[in-house]
Amino acid sequence: MKKLKTKAETRAELEADMDRFLSKGGKVDTFSPGISGHEIGVNPFQAIPLQRQQQNRTLVNDAIAAIEARRKTPRSVKSKPSPSKPKRRLITDDFGQPLRWVWED
Repeated sequence: MKKLKTKAETRAELEADMDRFLSKGGKVDTFSPGISGHEIGVNPFQAIPLQRQQQNRTLVNDAIAAIEARRKTPRSVKSKPSPSKPKRRLITDDFGQPLRWVWED
């Protein structure tokens, strides 16, 4: 099983990443409170229409016609009936209590 990182390990990793970024000349921009990253007049919660590519559909008319043709043809009848297995029947008394099992053909 993969060992999960603790919060302390995650914090230390983030600190190391930030120190590495700043040591290579990176800069962190600060903004005053109340400034938003959203554009004015644009609703960020408005549903964005999904653009999907049209998929080519496979016509199955031939397959359906073949299935319907097989369904309409009569099925072949077996010439030999399968031998029936003997069945057990429970014999009970007048009060419904089991007495014995009887084998019947």
